[in-house]
Amino acid sequence: MNDKTIISGQEVYNMIPQKPPMVMIDKIIEVSVKKSITALTILKENIFCENGYLQPPGLSENIAQTAAAQVGYLAHLSGEKPPVGFIGAIKNLEIKNLPSVGEELITEIEIENEIMNFTVINGISRVGDVVMAKCQMKIFIADKEQT
Repeated sequence: MNDKTIISGQEVYNMIPQKPPMVMIDKIIEVSVKKSITALTILKENIFCENGYLQPPGLSENIAQTAAAQVGYLAHLSGEKPPVGFIGAIKNLEIKNLPSVGEELITEIEIENEIMNFTVINGISRVGDVVMAKCQMKIFIADKEQT
């Protein structure tokens, strides 16, 4: 459990465009202009949980939502709604382990590059010190007129 949580529970829904059952983060631990860290406690009711484990699509979505939380939290600080983003590409995806029900997944993203409406992030998810997944994502952030 992380005691540095800045947002948790239903308040998280205000920071990301996703809504249940697609929400794959339950805490925002840290946000800065270049990175964010989130947590997700794996529940058996999770839409991406199968046979007691969070499946690869859930890990990928968790990394994407960690990026969304960063953008959404910064927008919230400016008094704006979180923008809608779309995964444009996933590169070098490595699923090393699957987290099991009851475990807390900690995910960190760092922005590598931002060009116009595209952001390239590097993400890594861990349970404790054990890496579950990592990848690079290209995310397209829609303009307000496009949403």
